[in-house]
Amino acid sequence: MMDQNEFEIKKFEINSSQNETFLNNLIDLAKLMLHSAIYVNGGALIALLTFLGNSRKKISSEFVIPAFSVFSVGLVLGLIACIFAFFAQLRFQQDLITNSEENFVKRAEWNRSVALVCVFGSIASFLIGCFLSIFSIV
Repeated sequence: MMDQNEFEIKKFEINSSQNETFLNNLIDLAKLMLHSAIYVNGGALIALLTFLGNSRKKISSEFVIPAFSVFSVGLVLGLIACIFAFFAQLRFQQDLITNSEENFVKRAEWNRSVALVCVFGSIASFLIGCFLSIFSIV
């Protein structure tokens, strides 16, 4: 039978393992979100260029040029989000090395917030670009 100390150590090990798994899953999802923000806008730009090159229909440039612009802005926002996510992770790593958890919240919060705003802006740009692309075809 386990005494109280062994029980607490085992409980701590299990919680640590679960927290590490949760953190790894969270990081994987964040990377997926960053990749998606770049891929959807870049893919949309390529698809729109390909469609224009192969289309025999009359295309309204009134909506195509803004669609290109919006997809380009979304692509740039995705890249900026990657840069700020890098700096947030860098701050986190520096604070882990120095064992300074309080500083992480203050120092990395701004980088993380900018990265999130850029990712959501990139997704919004994709949706707006799709909307404009549809109107350029009609």
